[in-house]
Amino acid sequence: MFSENEYLTSYRLNRNLYFDKLGARGYRINVYQSMFLDFCGSSKRNTGTCVSYDQGKISSVNLKGFSDSEKLEFVLSVYSDLLFLKKKLKALYKPVRKHLGRIGFDLPAWGVHHLYRIWPLTVLPAFERLIADVASAPRGDMFFAHFLLPHEPFAVDSSCGIRRPVLQWPTRVSSQWDGDPVLFNTPGSRLAGYEAYIPQVRCALSKIEKLLNVMKERKALKDAIVIVHGDHGSRLMLVDPTSENKNRLSKQDYFDAFSTLYAIKSPGIDSGIDRRMMSLDDLLGGALEGTGPESAFAANSPHFIYLRMENFDPYGHWLCRVIPISWMRRSDDFLPETLRRWKEGACRGRSASIYAKVEKVDMPEIPGGNR
Repeated sequence: MFSENEYLTSYRLNRNLYFDKLGARGYRINVYQSMFLDFCGSSKRNTGTCVSYDQGKISSVNLKGFSDSEKLEFVLSVYSDLLFLKKKLKALYKPVRKHLGRIGFDLPAWGVHHLYRIWPLTVLPAFERLIADVASAPRGDMFFAHFLLPHEPFAVDSSCGIRRPVLQWPTRVSSQWDGDPVLFNTPGSRLAGYEAYIPQVRCALSKIEKLLNVMKERKALKDAIVIVHGDHGSRLMLVDPTSENKNRLSKQDYFDAFSTLYAIKSPGIDSGIDRRMMSLDDLLGGALEGTGPESAFAANSPHFIYLRMENFDPYGHWLCRVIPISWMRRSDDFLPETLRRWKEGACRGRSASIYAKVEKVDMPEIPGGNR
């Protein structure tokens, strides 16, 4: 399910000034993380618990609550989607469909399928572990959690129960999207996506509420710092947020793509909800100083975002995207192109292409309007 003090992550953060400064103040740093990025090794002093959950692992724990027939259907579906022949047929189908569309023959899109992702189900046990650790923690602890929740596929309901049918979990893109770099959703599919996404948000908020209630009961934790950070926004945008599409993006596309869950409890920060757009640097800086986001606004710090310039090779494969290291341990028979490149070392020592080639866009200059 998850491991302690094992840094089997894809990328490692070697230096973390936030953790260093909090450690210097006597805080013990406890980290709860996915297998994408290791934060644990970045704390140079007062290191506490390090819990890593494997968001890419299909296990009896992660599939808890599935019936036997659902487990069989799910596993077969996952591996069929990784088959080499199926991926080749999909790559050949796309240009044929586009060519026939130009001469008046409309073929259906090859539907997207993200069932190899079970990330929301893997987060829930780690979230419960965080709550239990906070409940028994001494004074002077800092807890930092990077949770892939809410995150596609939208697999749980507002009570954190499994959404059914299992093989029809909604994802962030329209089922009719087949890789075109411009359109992700129609207004209708975006609305349907949010109808599935919002219950998953409520699930995450219910866990945060449970965490806060534990902290209220433990009055000794009034000087503790707890940060729960989601991965990214809903990504239910209408247009893919790339440099190529920057003139087509609305403000709502940016909000959908990049607004993320961020919950913090820290001495000196008042309770409440702040819906303003801020960078994570500003938010973490406020947590460090115990002032919340106000200090960042007072300093009139710049707000900008990076749009990726390149994602795919000519065959539609991810180039060198950040991937969980556990994926690289799968059988060769089921390795898609991206995993093959990582396995052969083609991506070793390189930044992921989605981060290496970017264009900086100032947030106040976001074109378009709300849709």
